[in-house]
Amino acid sequence: MIAYNDPLWQALQAFELDGANAELSFTKRLARENGWHHAYAEQVVVEYKKFLWLAMRAGHPVTPSDEVDQAWHLHLVYTESYWDDLCGKVLGRPLHHGPTKGGQQEDDKYHDWYARTLASYEAAFGSPPPVAVWPPPEARFDTHARFRRVDTGSHWVISKNLWRPRLWKAAAAAAVTGLVLTLAQEAPHAADMAPVKSAEIFWLFFIGVAVVIVISTAVKNHRGGGRGGNGCSSVGSGCSSGAGGGCGSSHGHSHHDGHSGSGHDSSGCGSGSSGCSSSGCGGGGCGGGGD
Repeated sequence: MIAYNDPLWQALQAFELDGANAELSFTKRLARENGWHHAYAEQVVVEYKKFLWLAMRAGHPVTPSDEVDQAWHLHLVYTESYWDDLCGKVLGRPLHHGPTKGGQQEDDKYHDWYARTLASYEAAFGSPPPVAVWPPPEARFDTHARFRRVDTGSHWVISKNLWRPRLWKAAAAAAVTGLVLTLAQEAPHAADMAPVKSAEIFWLFFIGVAVVIVISTAVKNHRGGGRGGNGCSSVGSGCSSGAGGGCGSSHGHSHHDGHSGSGHDSSGCGSGSSGCSSSGCGGGGCGGGGD
């Protein structure tokens, strides 16, 4: 657990992201923009600080999970906090974020960097990273370029992963009910009873169950919870939607994609860049620490 005795880690722990007088704090904004519970956003902020430590101390390029990358994206919007307070006073050097070049070679590179990041995390902090924030590599990059910014005030957003299995169960239940009603109508004593419109009952039952599932799923999805998804979030900044993160931490090198931080010379950029790859999430890359 070498990280905990490092003055840099202690400085990162003391670094405050939530302004004292802000009604909409950094953590609350992070939760709101990603549809997370506030407690989960707080956990992501803790992991973001661990990623910052790894970017400076791992000694190799590192890549954040998508959830950590969303915290990074948002922090870049707070330009004074990010560039002046974090980079200038805590890290002591710029930490840049830029887009990947795209393509399979870039995807493979960031996949490897992410796997190395997870290994370095466990070595530095004494335990594996929490899967809820740091999914395994195959899950981290199992995504496609389908992320969009959506106004939830005018659109309903329903998770397919939540309603799809429930809808199949509802369909199966409705099919069984329809079959039972049909058999009952054809039974010998059915002629003495009022005719049962099994088809109408079937569809009414099916629609009713489907409506209940959709509404309950929408409510659950609106409240947020758990992880924010495996791939890229639909909201972010500093890179286009669906981006991973890239940065450089060493001095004396120009950033190869031409991006530099606000109010800073681009000479602070290191070897890695990242962002949106051809598959939607390129992951983020950072040059490790060192002068």
